[in-house]
Amino acid sequence: NMVITNSDKEVILINGHFNAHEAQKIVCNTFKTRIEDLKMESMKKWVHDHSTDLCHCLEIEETLTKEQEKLLELIENAKNEGREIKICTTISVKVKH
Repeated sequence: NMVITNSDKEVILINGHFNAHEAQKIVCNTFKTRIEDLKMESMKKWVHDHSTDLCHCLEIEETLTKEQEKLLELIENAKNEGREIKICTTISVKVKH
């Protein structure tokens, strides 16, 4: 599913119903990738010109980790209730004019 409006683009990467194990895997992989990217970006800035703040990077990582834990708890509760989980991830790119 791709919707294109002028120079804006929206791509739906995941849109479906999953069992708890699949949902946990999707959530963990998504957060792991984002945290690794954050760390890599921070290291590159540090090596280049020391323009990064390690504390800021750690704060963002902590926030992402807490959000991941909340989602995993929600998934675990759904699993215990025998319910299905719907996950939808969208990347939306909007070009400023």
